[in-house]
Formats: sequence, structure tokens, C-alpha cells
Amino acid sequence: METVPNWDHTASYLECDFVFKNFKEALQFLNQVAELAELQQHHPIFIHNFNKLKIQLNTHDVQGISQRDFDLARAIDQLML
Repeated sequence: METVPNWDHTASYLECDFVFKNFKEALQFLNQVAELAELQQHHPIFIHNFNKLKIQLNTHDVQGISQRDFDLARAIDQLML
């Protein structure tokens, strides 16, 4: 968890909440993350409500959290810089 300090570890997911100025900015970020996830062939769960976006990561193949989730979380954090 030290490598992804903005993310929380729940029972089943790595997850992070993001807040933006408005709906459009949140949706644009969601689309950036979707492109990144597609490149990594790893597909997060998105919960988008107006200016808020929750992203949940887990690896279905292992039915839990794997290194792939940490790698994608770090890459998502880089998009915020």
C-alpha cells in the first residue's frame, strides 16, 4: 500500500475516490483511465456520479488483488499529476 497511498484496500478491491469540478471533467478522466486500462488489459469498476468517480480494482482471475491492480493504480495516479 505504500506505493499507492491514495488508494484504500477493502475486502475485495483497491479503491480510490476522485472529485472533479464538474461532470464533464470526471467523465474525461474516466475515459483516460479506460484507455489506460485497455492498454494493460485490466478493467476497473467505475462508479460515476456527477463530479465524483470511484475506481475499484481487482483481478478476477485470482479473485482478489494482485500486482496488476497496484500497477494500474500507480498509472492512474500518474494521470492526476
